[in-house]
Parts: sequence; structure tokens; C-alpha cells
Amino acid sequence: MRFDSYEFTLGGWWASAIINGDTSGLTEKEAAQLADWQSDFHVNHPKGHWDGFSEDTDSMGFCRDEITGLAGDCYKVRYYFPLEA
Repeated sequence: MRFDSYEFTLGGWWASAIINGDTSGLTEKEAAQLADWQSDFHVNHPKGHWDGFSEDTDSMGFCRDEITGLAGDCYKVRYYFPLEA
């Protein structure tokens, strides 16, 4: 099976919500922003998986998050999805 991926620059504060679906650390507004942002590619690639929010992945340092445009500690994160045969 072959895979493709999207790469994003995301703040570390999104990790739990994106990887585990745990939005308890987000405000209602932040959870809504995340849901809107994810809907753009999850509709077309619902069987994908995330990689990049880990201590093994170097933080990019202080930069702008793609979801909110706010600055903070960010990571290069990938969303992998299978290509159709």
C-alpha cells in the first residue's frame, strides 16, 4: 500500500486533541477552530494517521501555528493517508 501525506506547522498545544481526540484542554472556541480546520482534509482522507507531536521530533521553536495564526512552540506534523489502488 502506498501513502501520501500533508505537512503542517502546528502548536504543541493541539497534540492531545489531534492525536487522542481529547479536547478537554481547549476552550470551546479552540475546539471549534480545530474541527473546522480538520474538516478540510478529513472528509477526503478519513483513514489517515498523525505523526510528529513527540519528543523524538524536534520542536521548530517559536513560530506561527497554521490553525490560529498565533505564535508559540510549534512542530512539523504530518497526516499520512493511503492512496487508492
